[in-house]
Amino acid sequence: MHGRKKLAGDLANLPLGQLLRLVEAAGTTGRLTVESGTERVELAIVTGRVSRPDALMLRSVSRLLHAGSGRFRLETDPEVVIEGTTVPLSVLEELAENAGERAALSSDLGVDELIEASLIAEDPVESPPIHHLPPIVSDDPLEALVEELRDAAPEDLDLAQIGVVAADPRLWRGTVEARWRERGWELRLLAGPDAPLDGVDLVVVHHQLSITRVGSEDDWLRLVRRARSPETGVAVVWVGPMADSRWVARLVHAGVDFLLPPPAGDIGEPAERFHEVLAMVVERLIERRRHEEGGLGEPLVELAGALFSGAAPEDAVAAVLQLASRVLRRAGIVRVEPTVFRCWAGFGYPLAEGVRVLPRGIAILERAVRGQGPVASIETPGQGRRQLARLMGVETLPDTTCIVPLEARGRTVAVLVGDREGEPLDRLGEIVGLAPRLGLLLEGALEPRDTGSP
Repeated sequence: MHGRKKLAGDLANLPLGQLLRLVEAAGTTGRLTVESGTERVELAIVTGRVSRPDALMLRSVSRLLHAGSGRFRLETDPEVVIEGTTVPLSVLEELAENAGERAALSSDLGVDELIEASLIAEDPVESPPIHHLPPIVSDDPLEALVEELRDAAPEDLDLAQIGVVAADPRLWRGTVEARWRERGWELRLLAGPDAPLDGVDLVVVHHQLSITRVGSEDDWLRLVRRARSPETGVAVVWVGPMADSRWVARLVHAGVDFLLPPPAGDIGEPAERFHEVLAMVVERLIERRRHEEGGLGEPLVELAGALFSGAAPEDAVAAVLQLASRVLRRAGIVRVEPTVFRCWAGFGYPLAEGVRVLPRGIAILERAVRGQGPVASIETPGQGRRQLARLMGVETLPDTTCIVPLEARGRTVAVLVGDREGEPLDRLGEIVGLAPRLGLLLEGALEPRDTGSP
């Protein structure tokens, strides 16, 4: 990061430990000031490292690590210089945690002993080699794999169920149905406004002409209210003529999530453009989180943007993997694209020997993408686990393999897959705590998003 930038934030939104790890991963040079109550610490930082701390510094940092409130100010300055021994910011955090445990037992914290116990030398610890995989066009029959799983192991598939209510269901069969399946969506045709909504993730109501609803307006509004009720919680996309402003207002009051005019024709460019836009709308609504991100979003967007501005996309990917290497011996980032899961980068796994892409709908990954949260164990055998191992380039994965969704602005942009080669994942909480923020670091590397087939 070049030049000088000033950033400020609240420890309630970004705890100090996570801040230190992000600043280290970005290789930041500058000055960091942290305050909470009467406690105050000022750190000179050079490429993510600080001067060897003394006992007084460790006590202060230890208190600030556990502060529930407070402020931090970070000013980047490429001219900052540090003399003498330095340690990485993540090690400062570790030393401060150990100091906090010892402080209650002894007034002598034994800084030299702590540093030696942490196996920290003056030279930086070598990071694991990171493999970046170039994008490829897949030769694998992804559609055939989905059909095979549907027949032999349906429990290893998790396709979003998209209900469609349409006067002419033939318009939704064939091409539309196949394209949706590529995105991990299952088309379910529903019969009228009284159709059951059990198991449906989203409803599309298609009225090509206004006459379709004439005389049964209340029935259609009741369908919208039933779908949007707290008990059902299903998003509704209404496709129909928009000329009647009173009817549009009634739909909005009933709770419709999105309104689209019908296509100008059933074939050709108008139909293609309509279904492309509709797919974008459906994707956004499916990805929408059931909970708000609270105060985490914008401050982290600003911080991540400033720390990694001007950096190559690969640097942000490497930063995420560097953070993961503190906890995992092997890790891979799997990019979430509209029609595929694409293995992107990692360390430890022979990724180049893997299949590189998997179709959407593979349950072991899809459930993490849709907000199930991190998985710390994949003890259940099955085709999904085998396919994930193929993606990582290995024959099998240990039971103690984690799958952590990496989020940005309320959607999962990638998942982190990793393990310790069979050993317990004792410190997985370090990555899980950062997961809602790590996707923000990857956004620049993710654009433009792939909207076609692999």
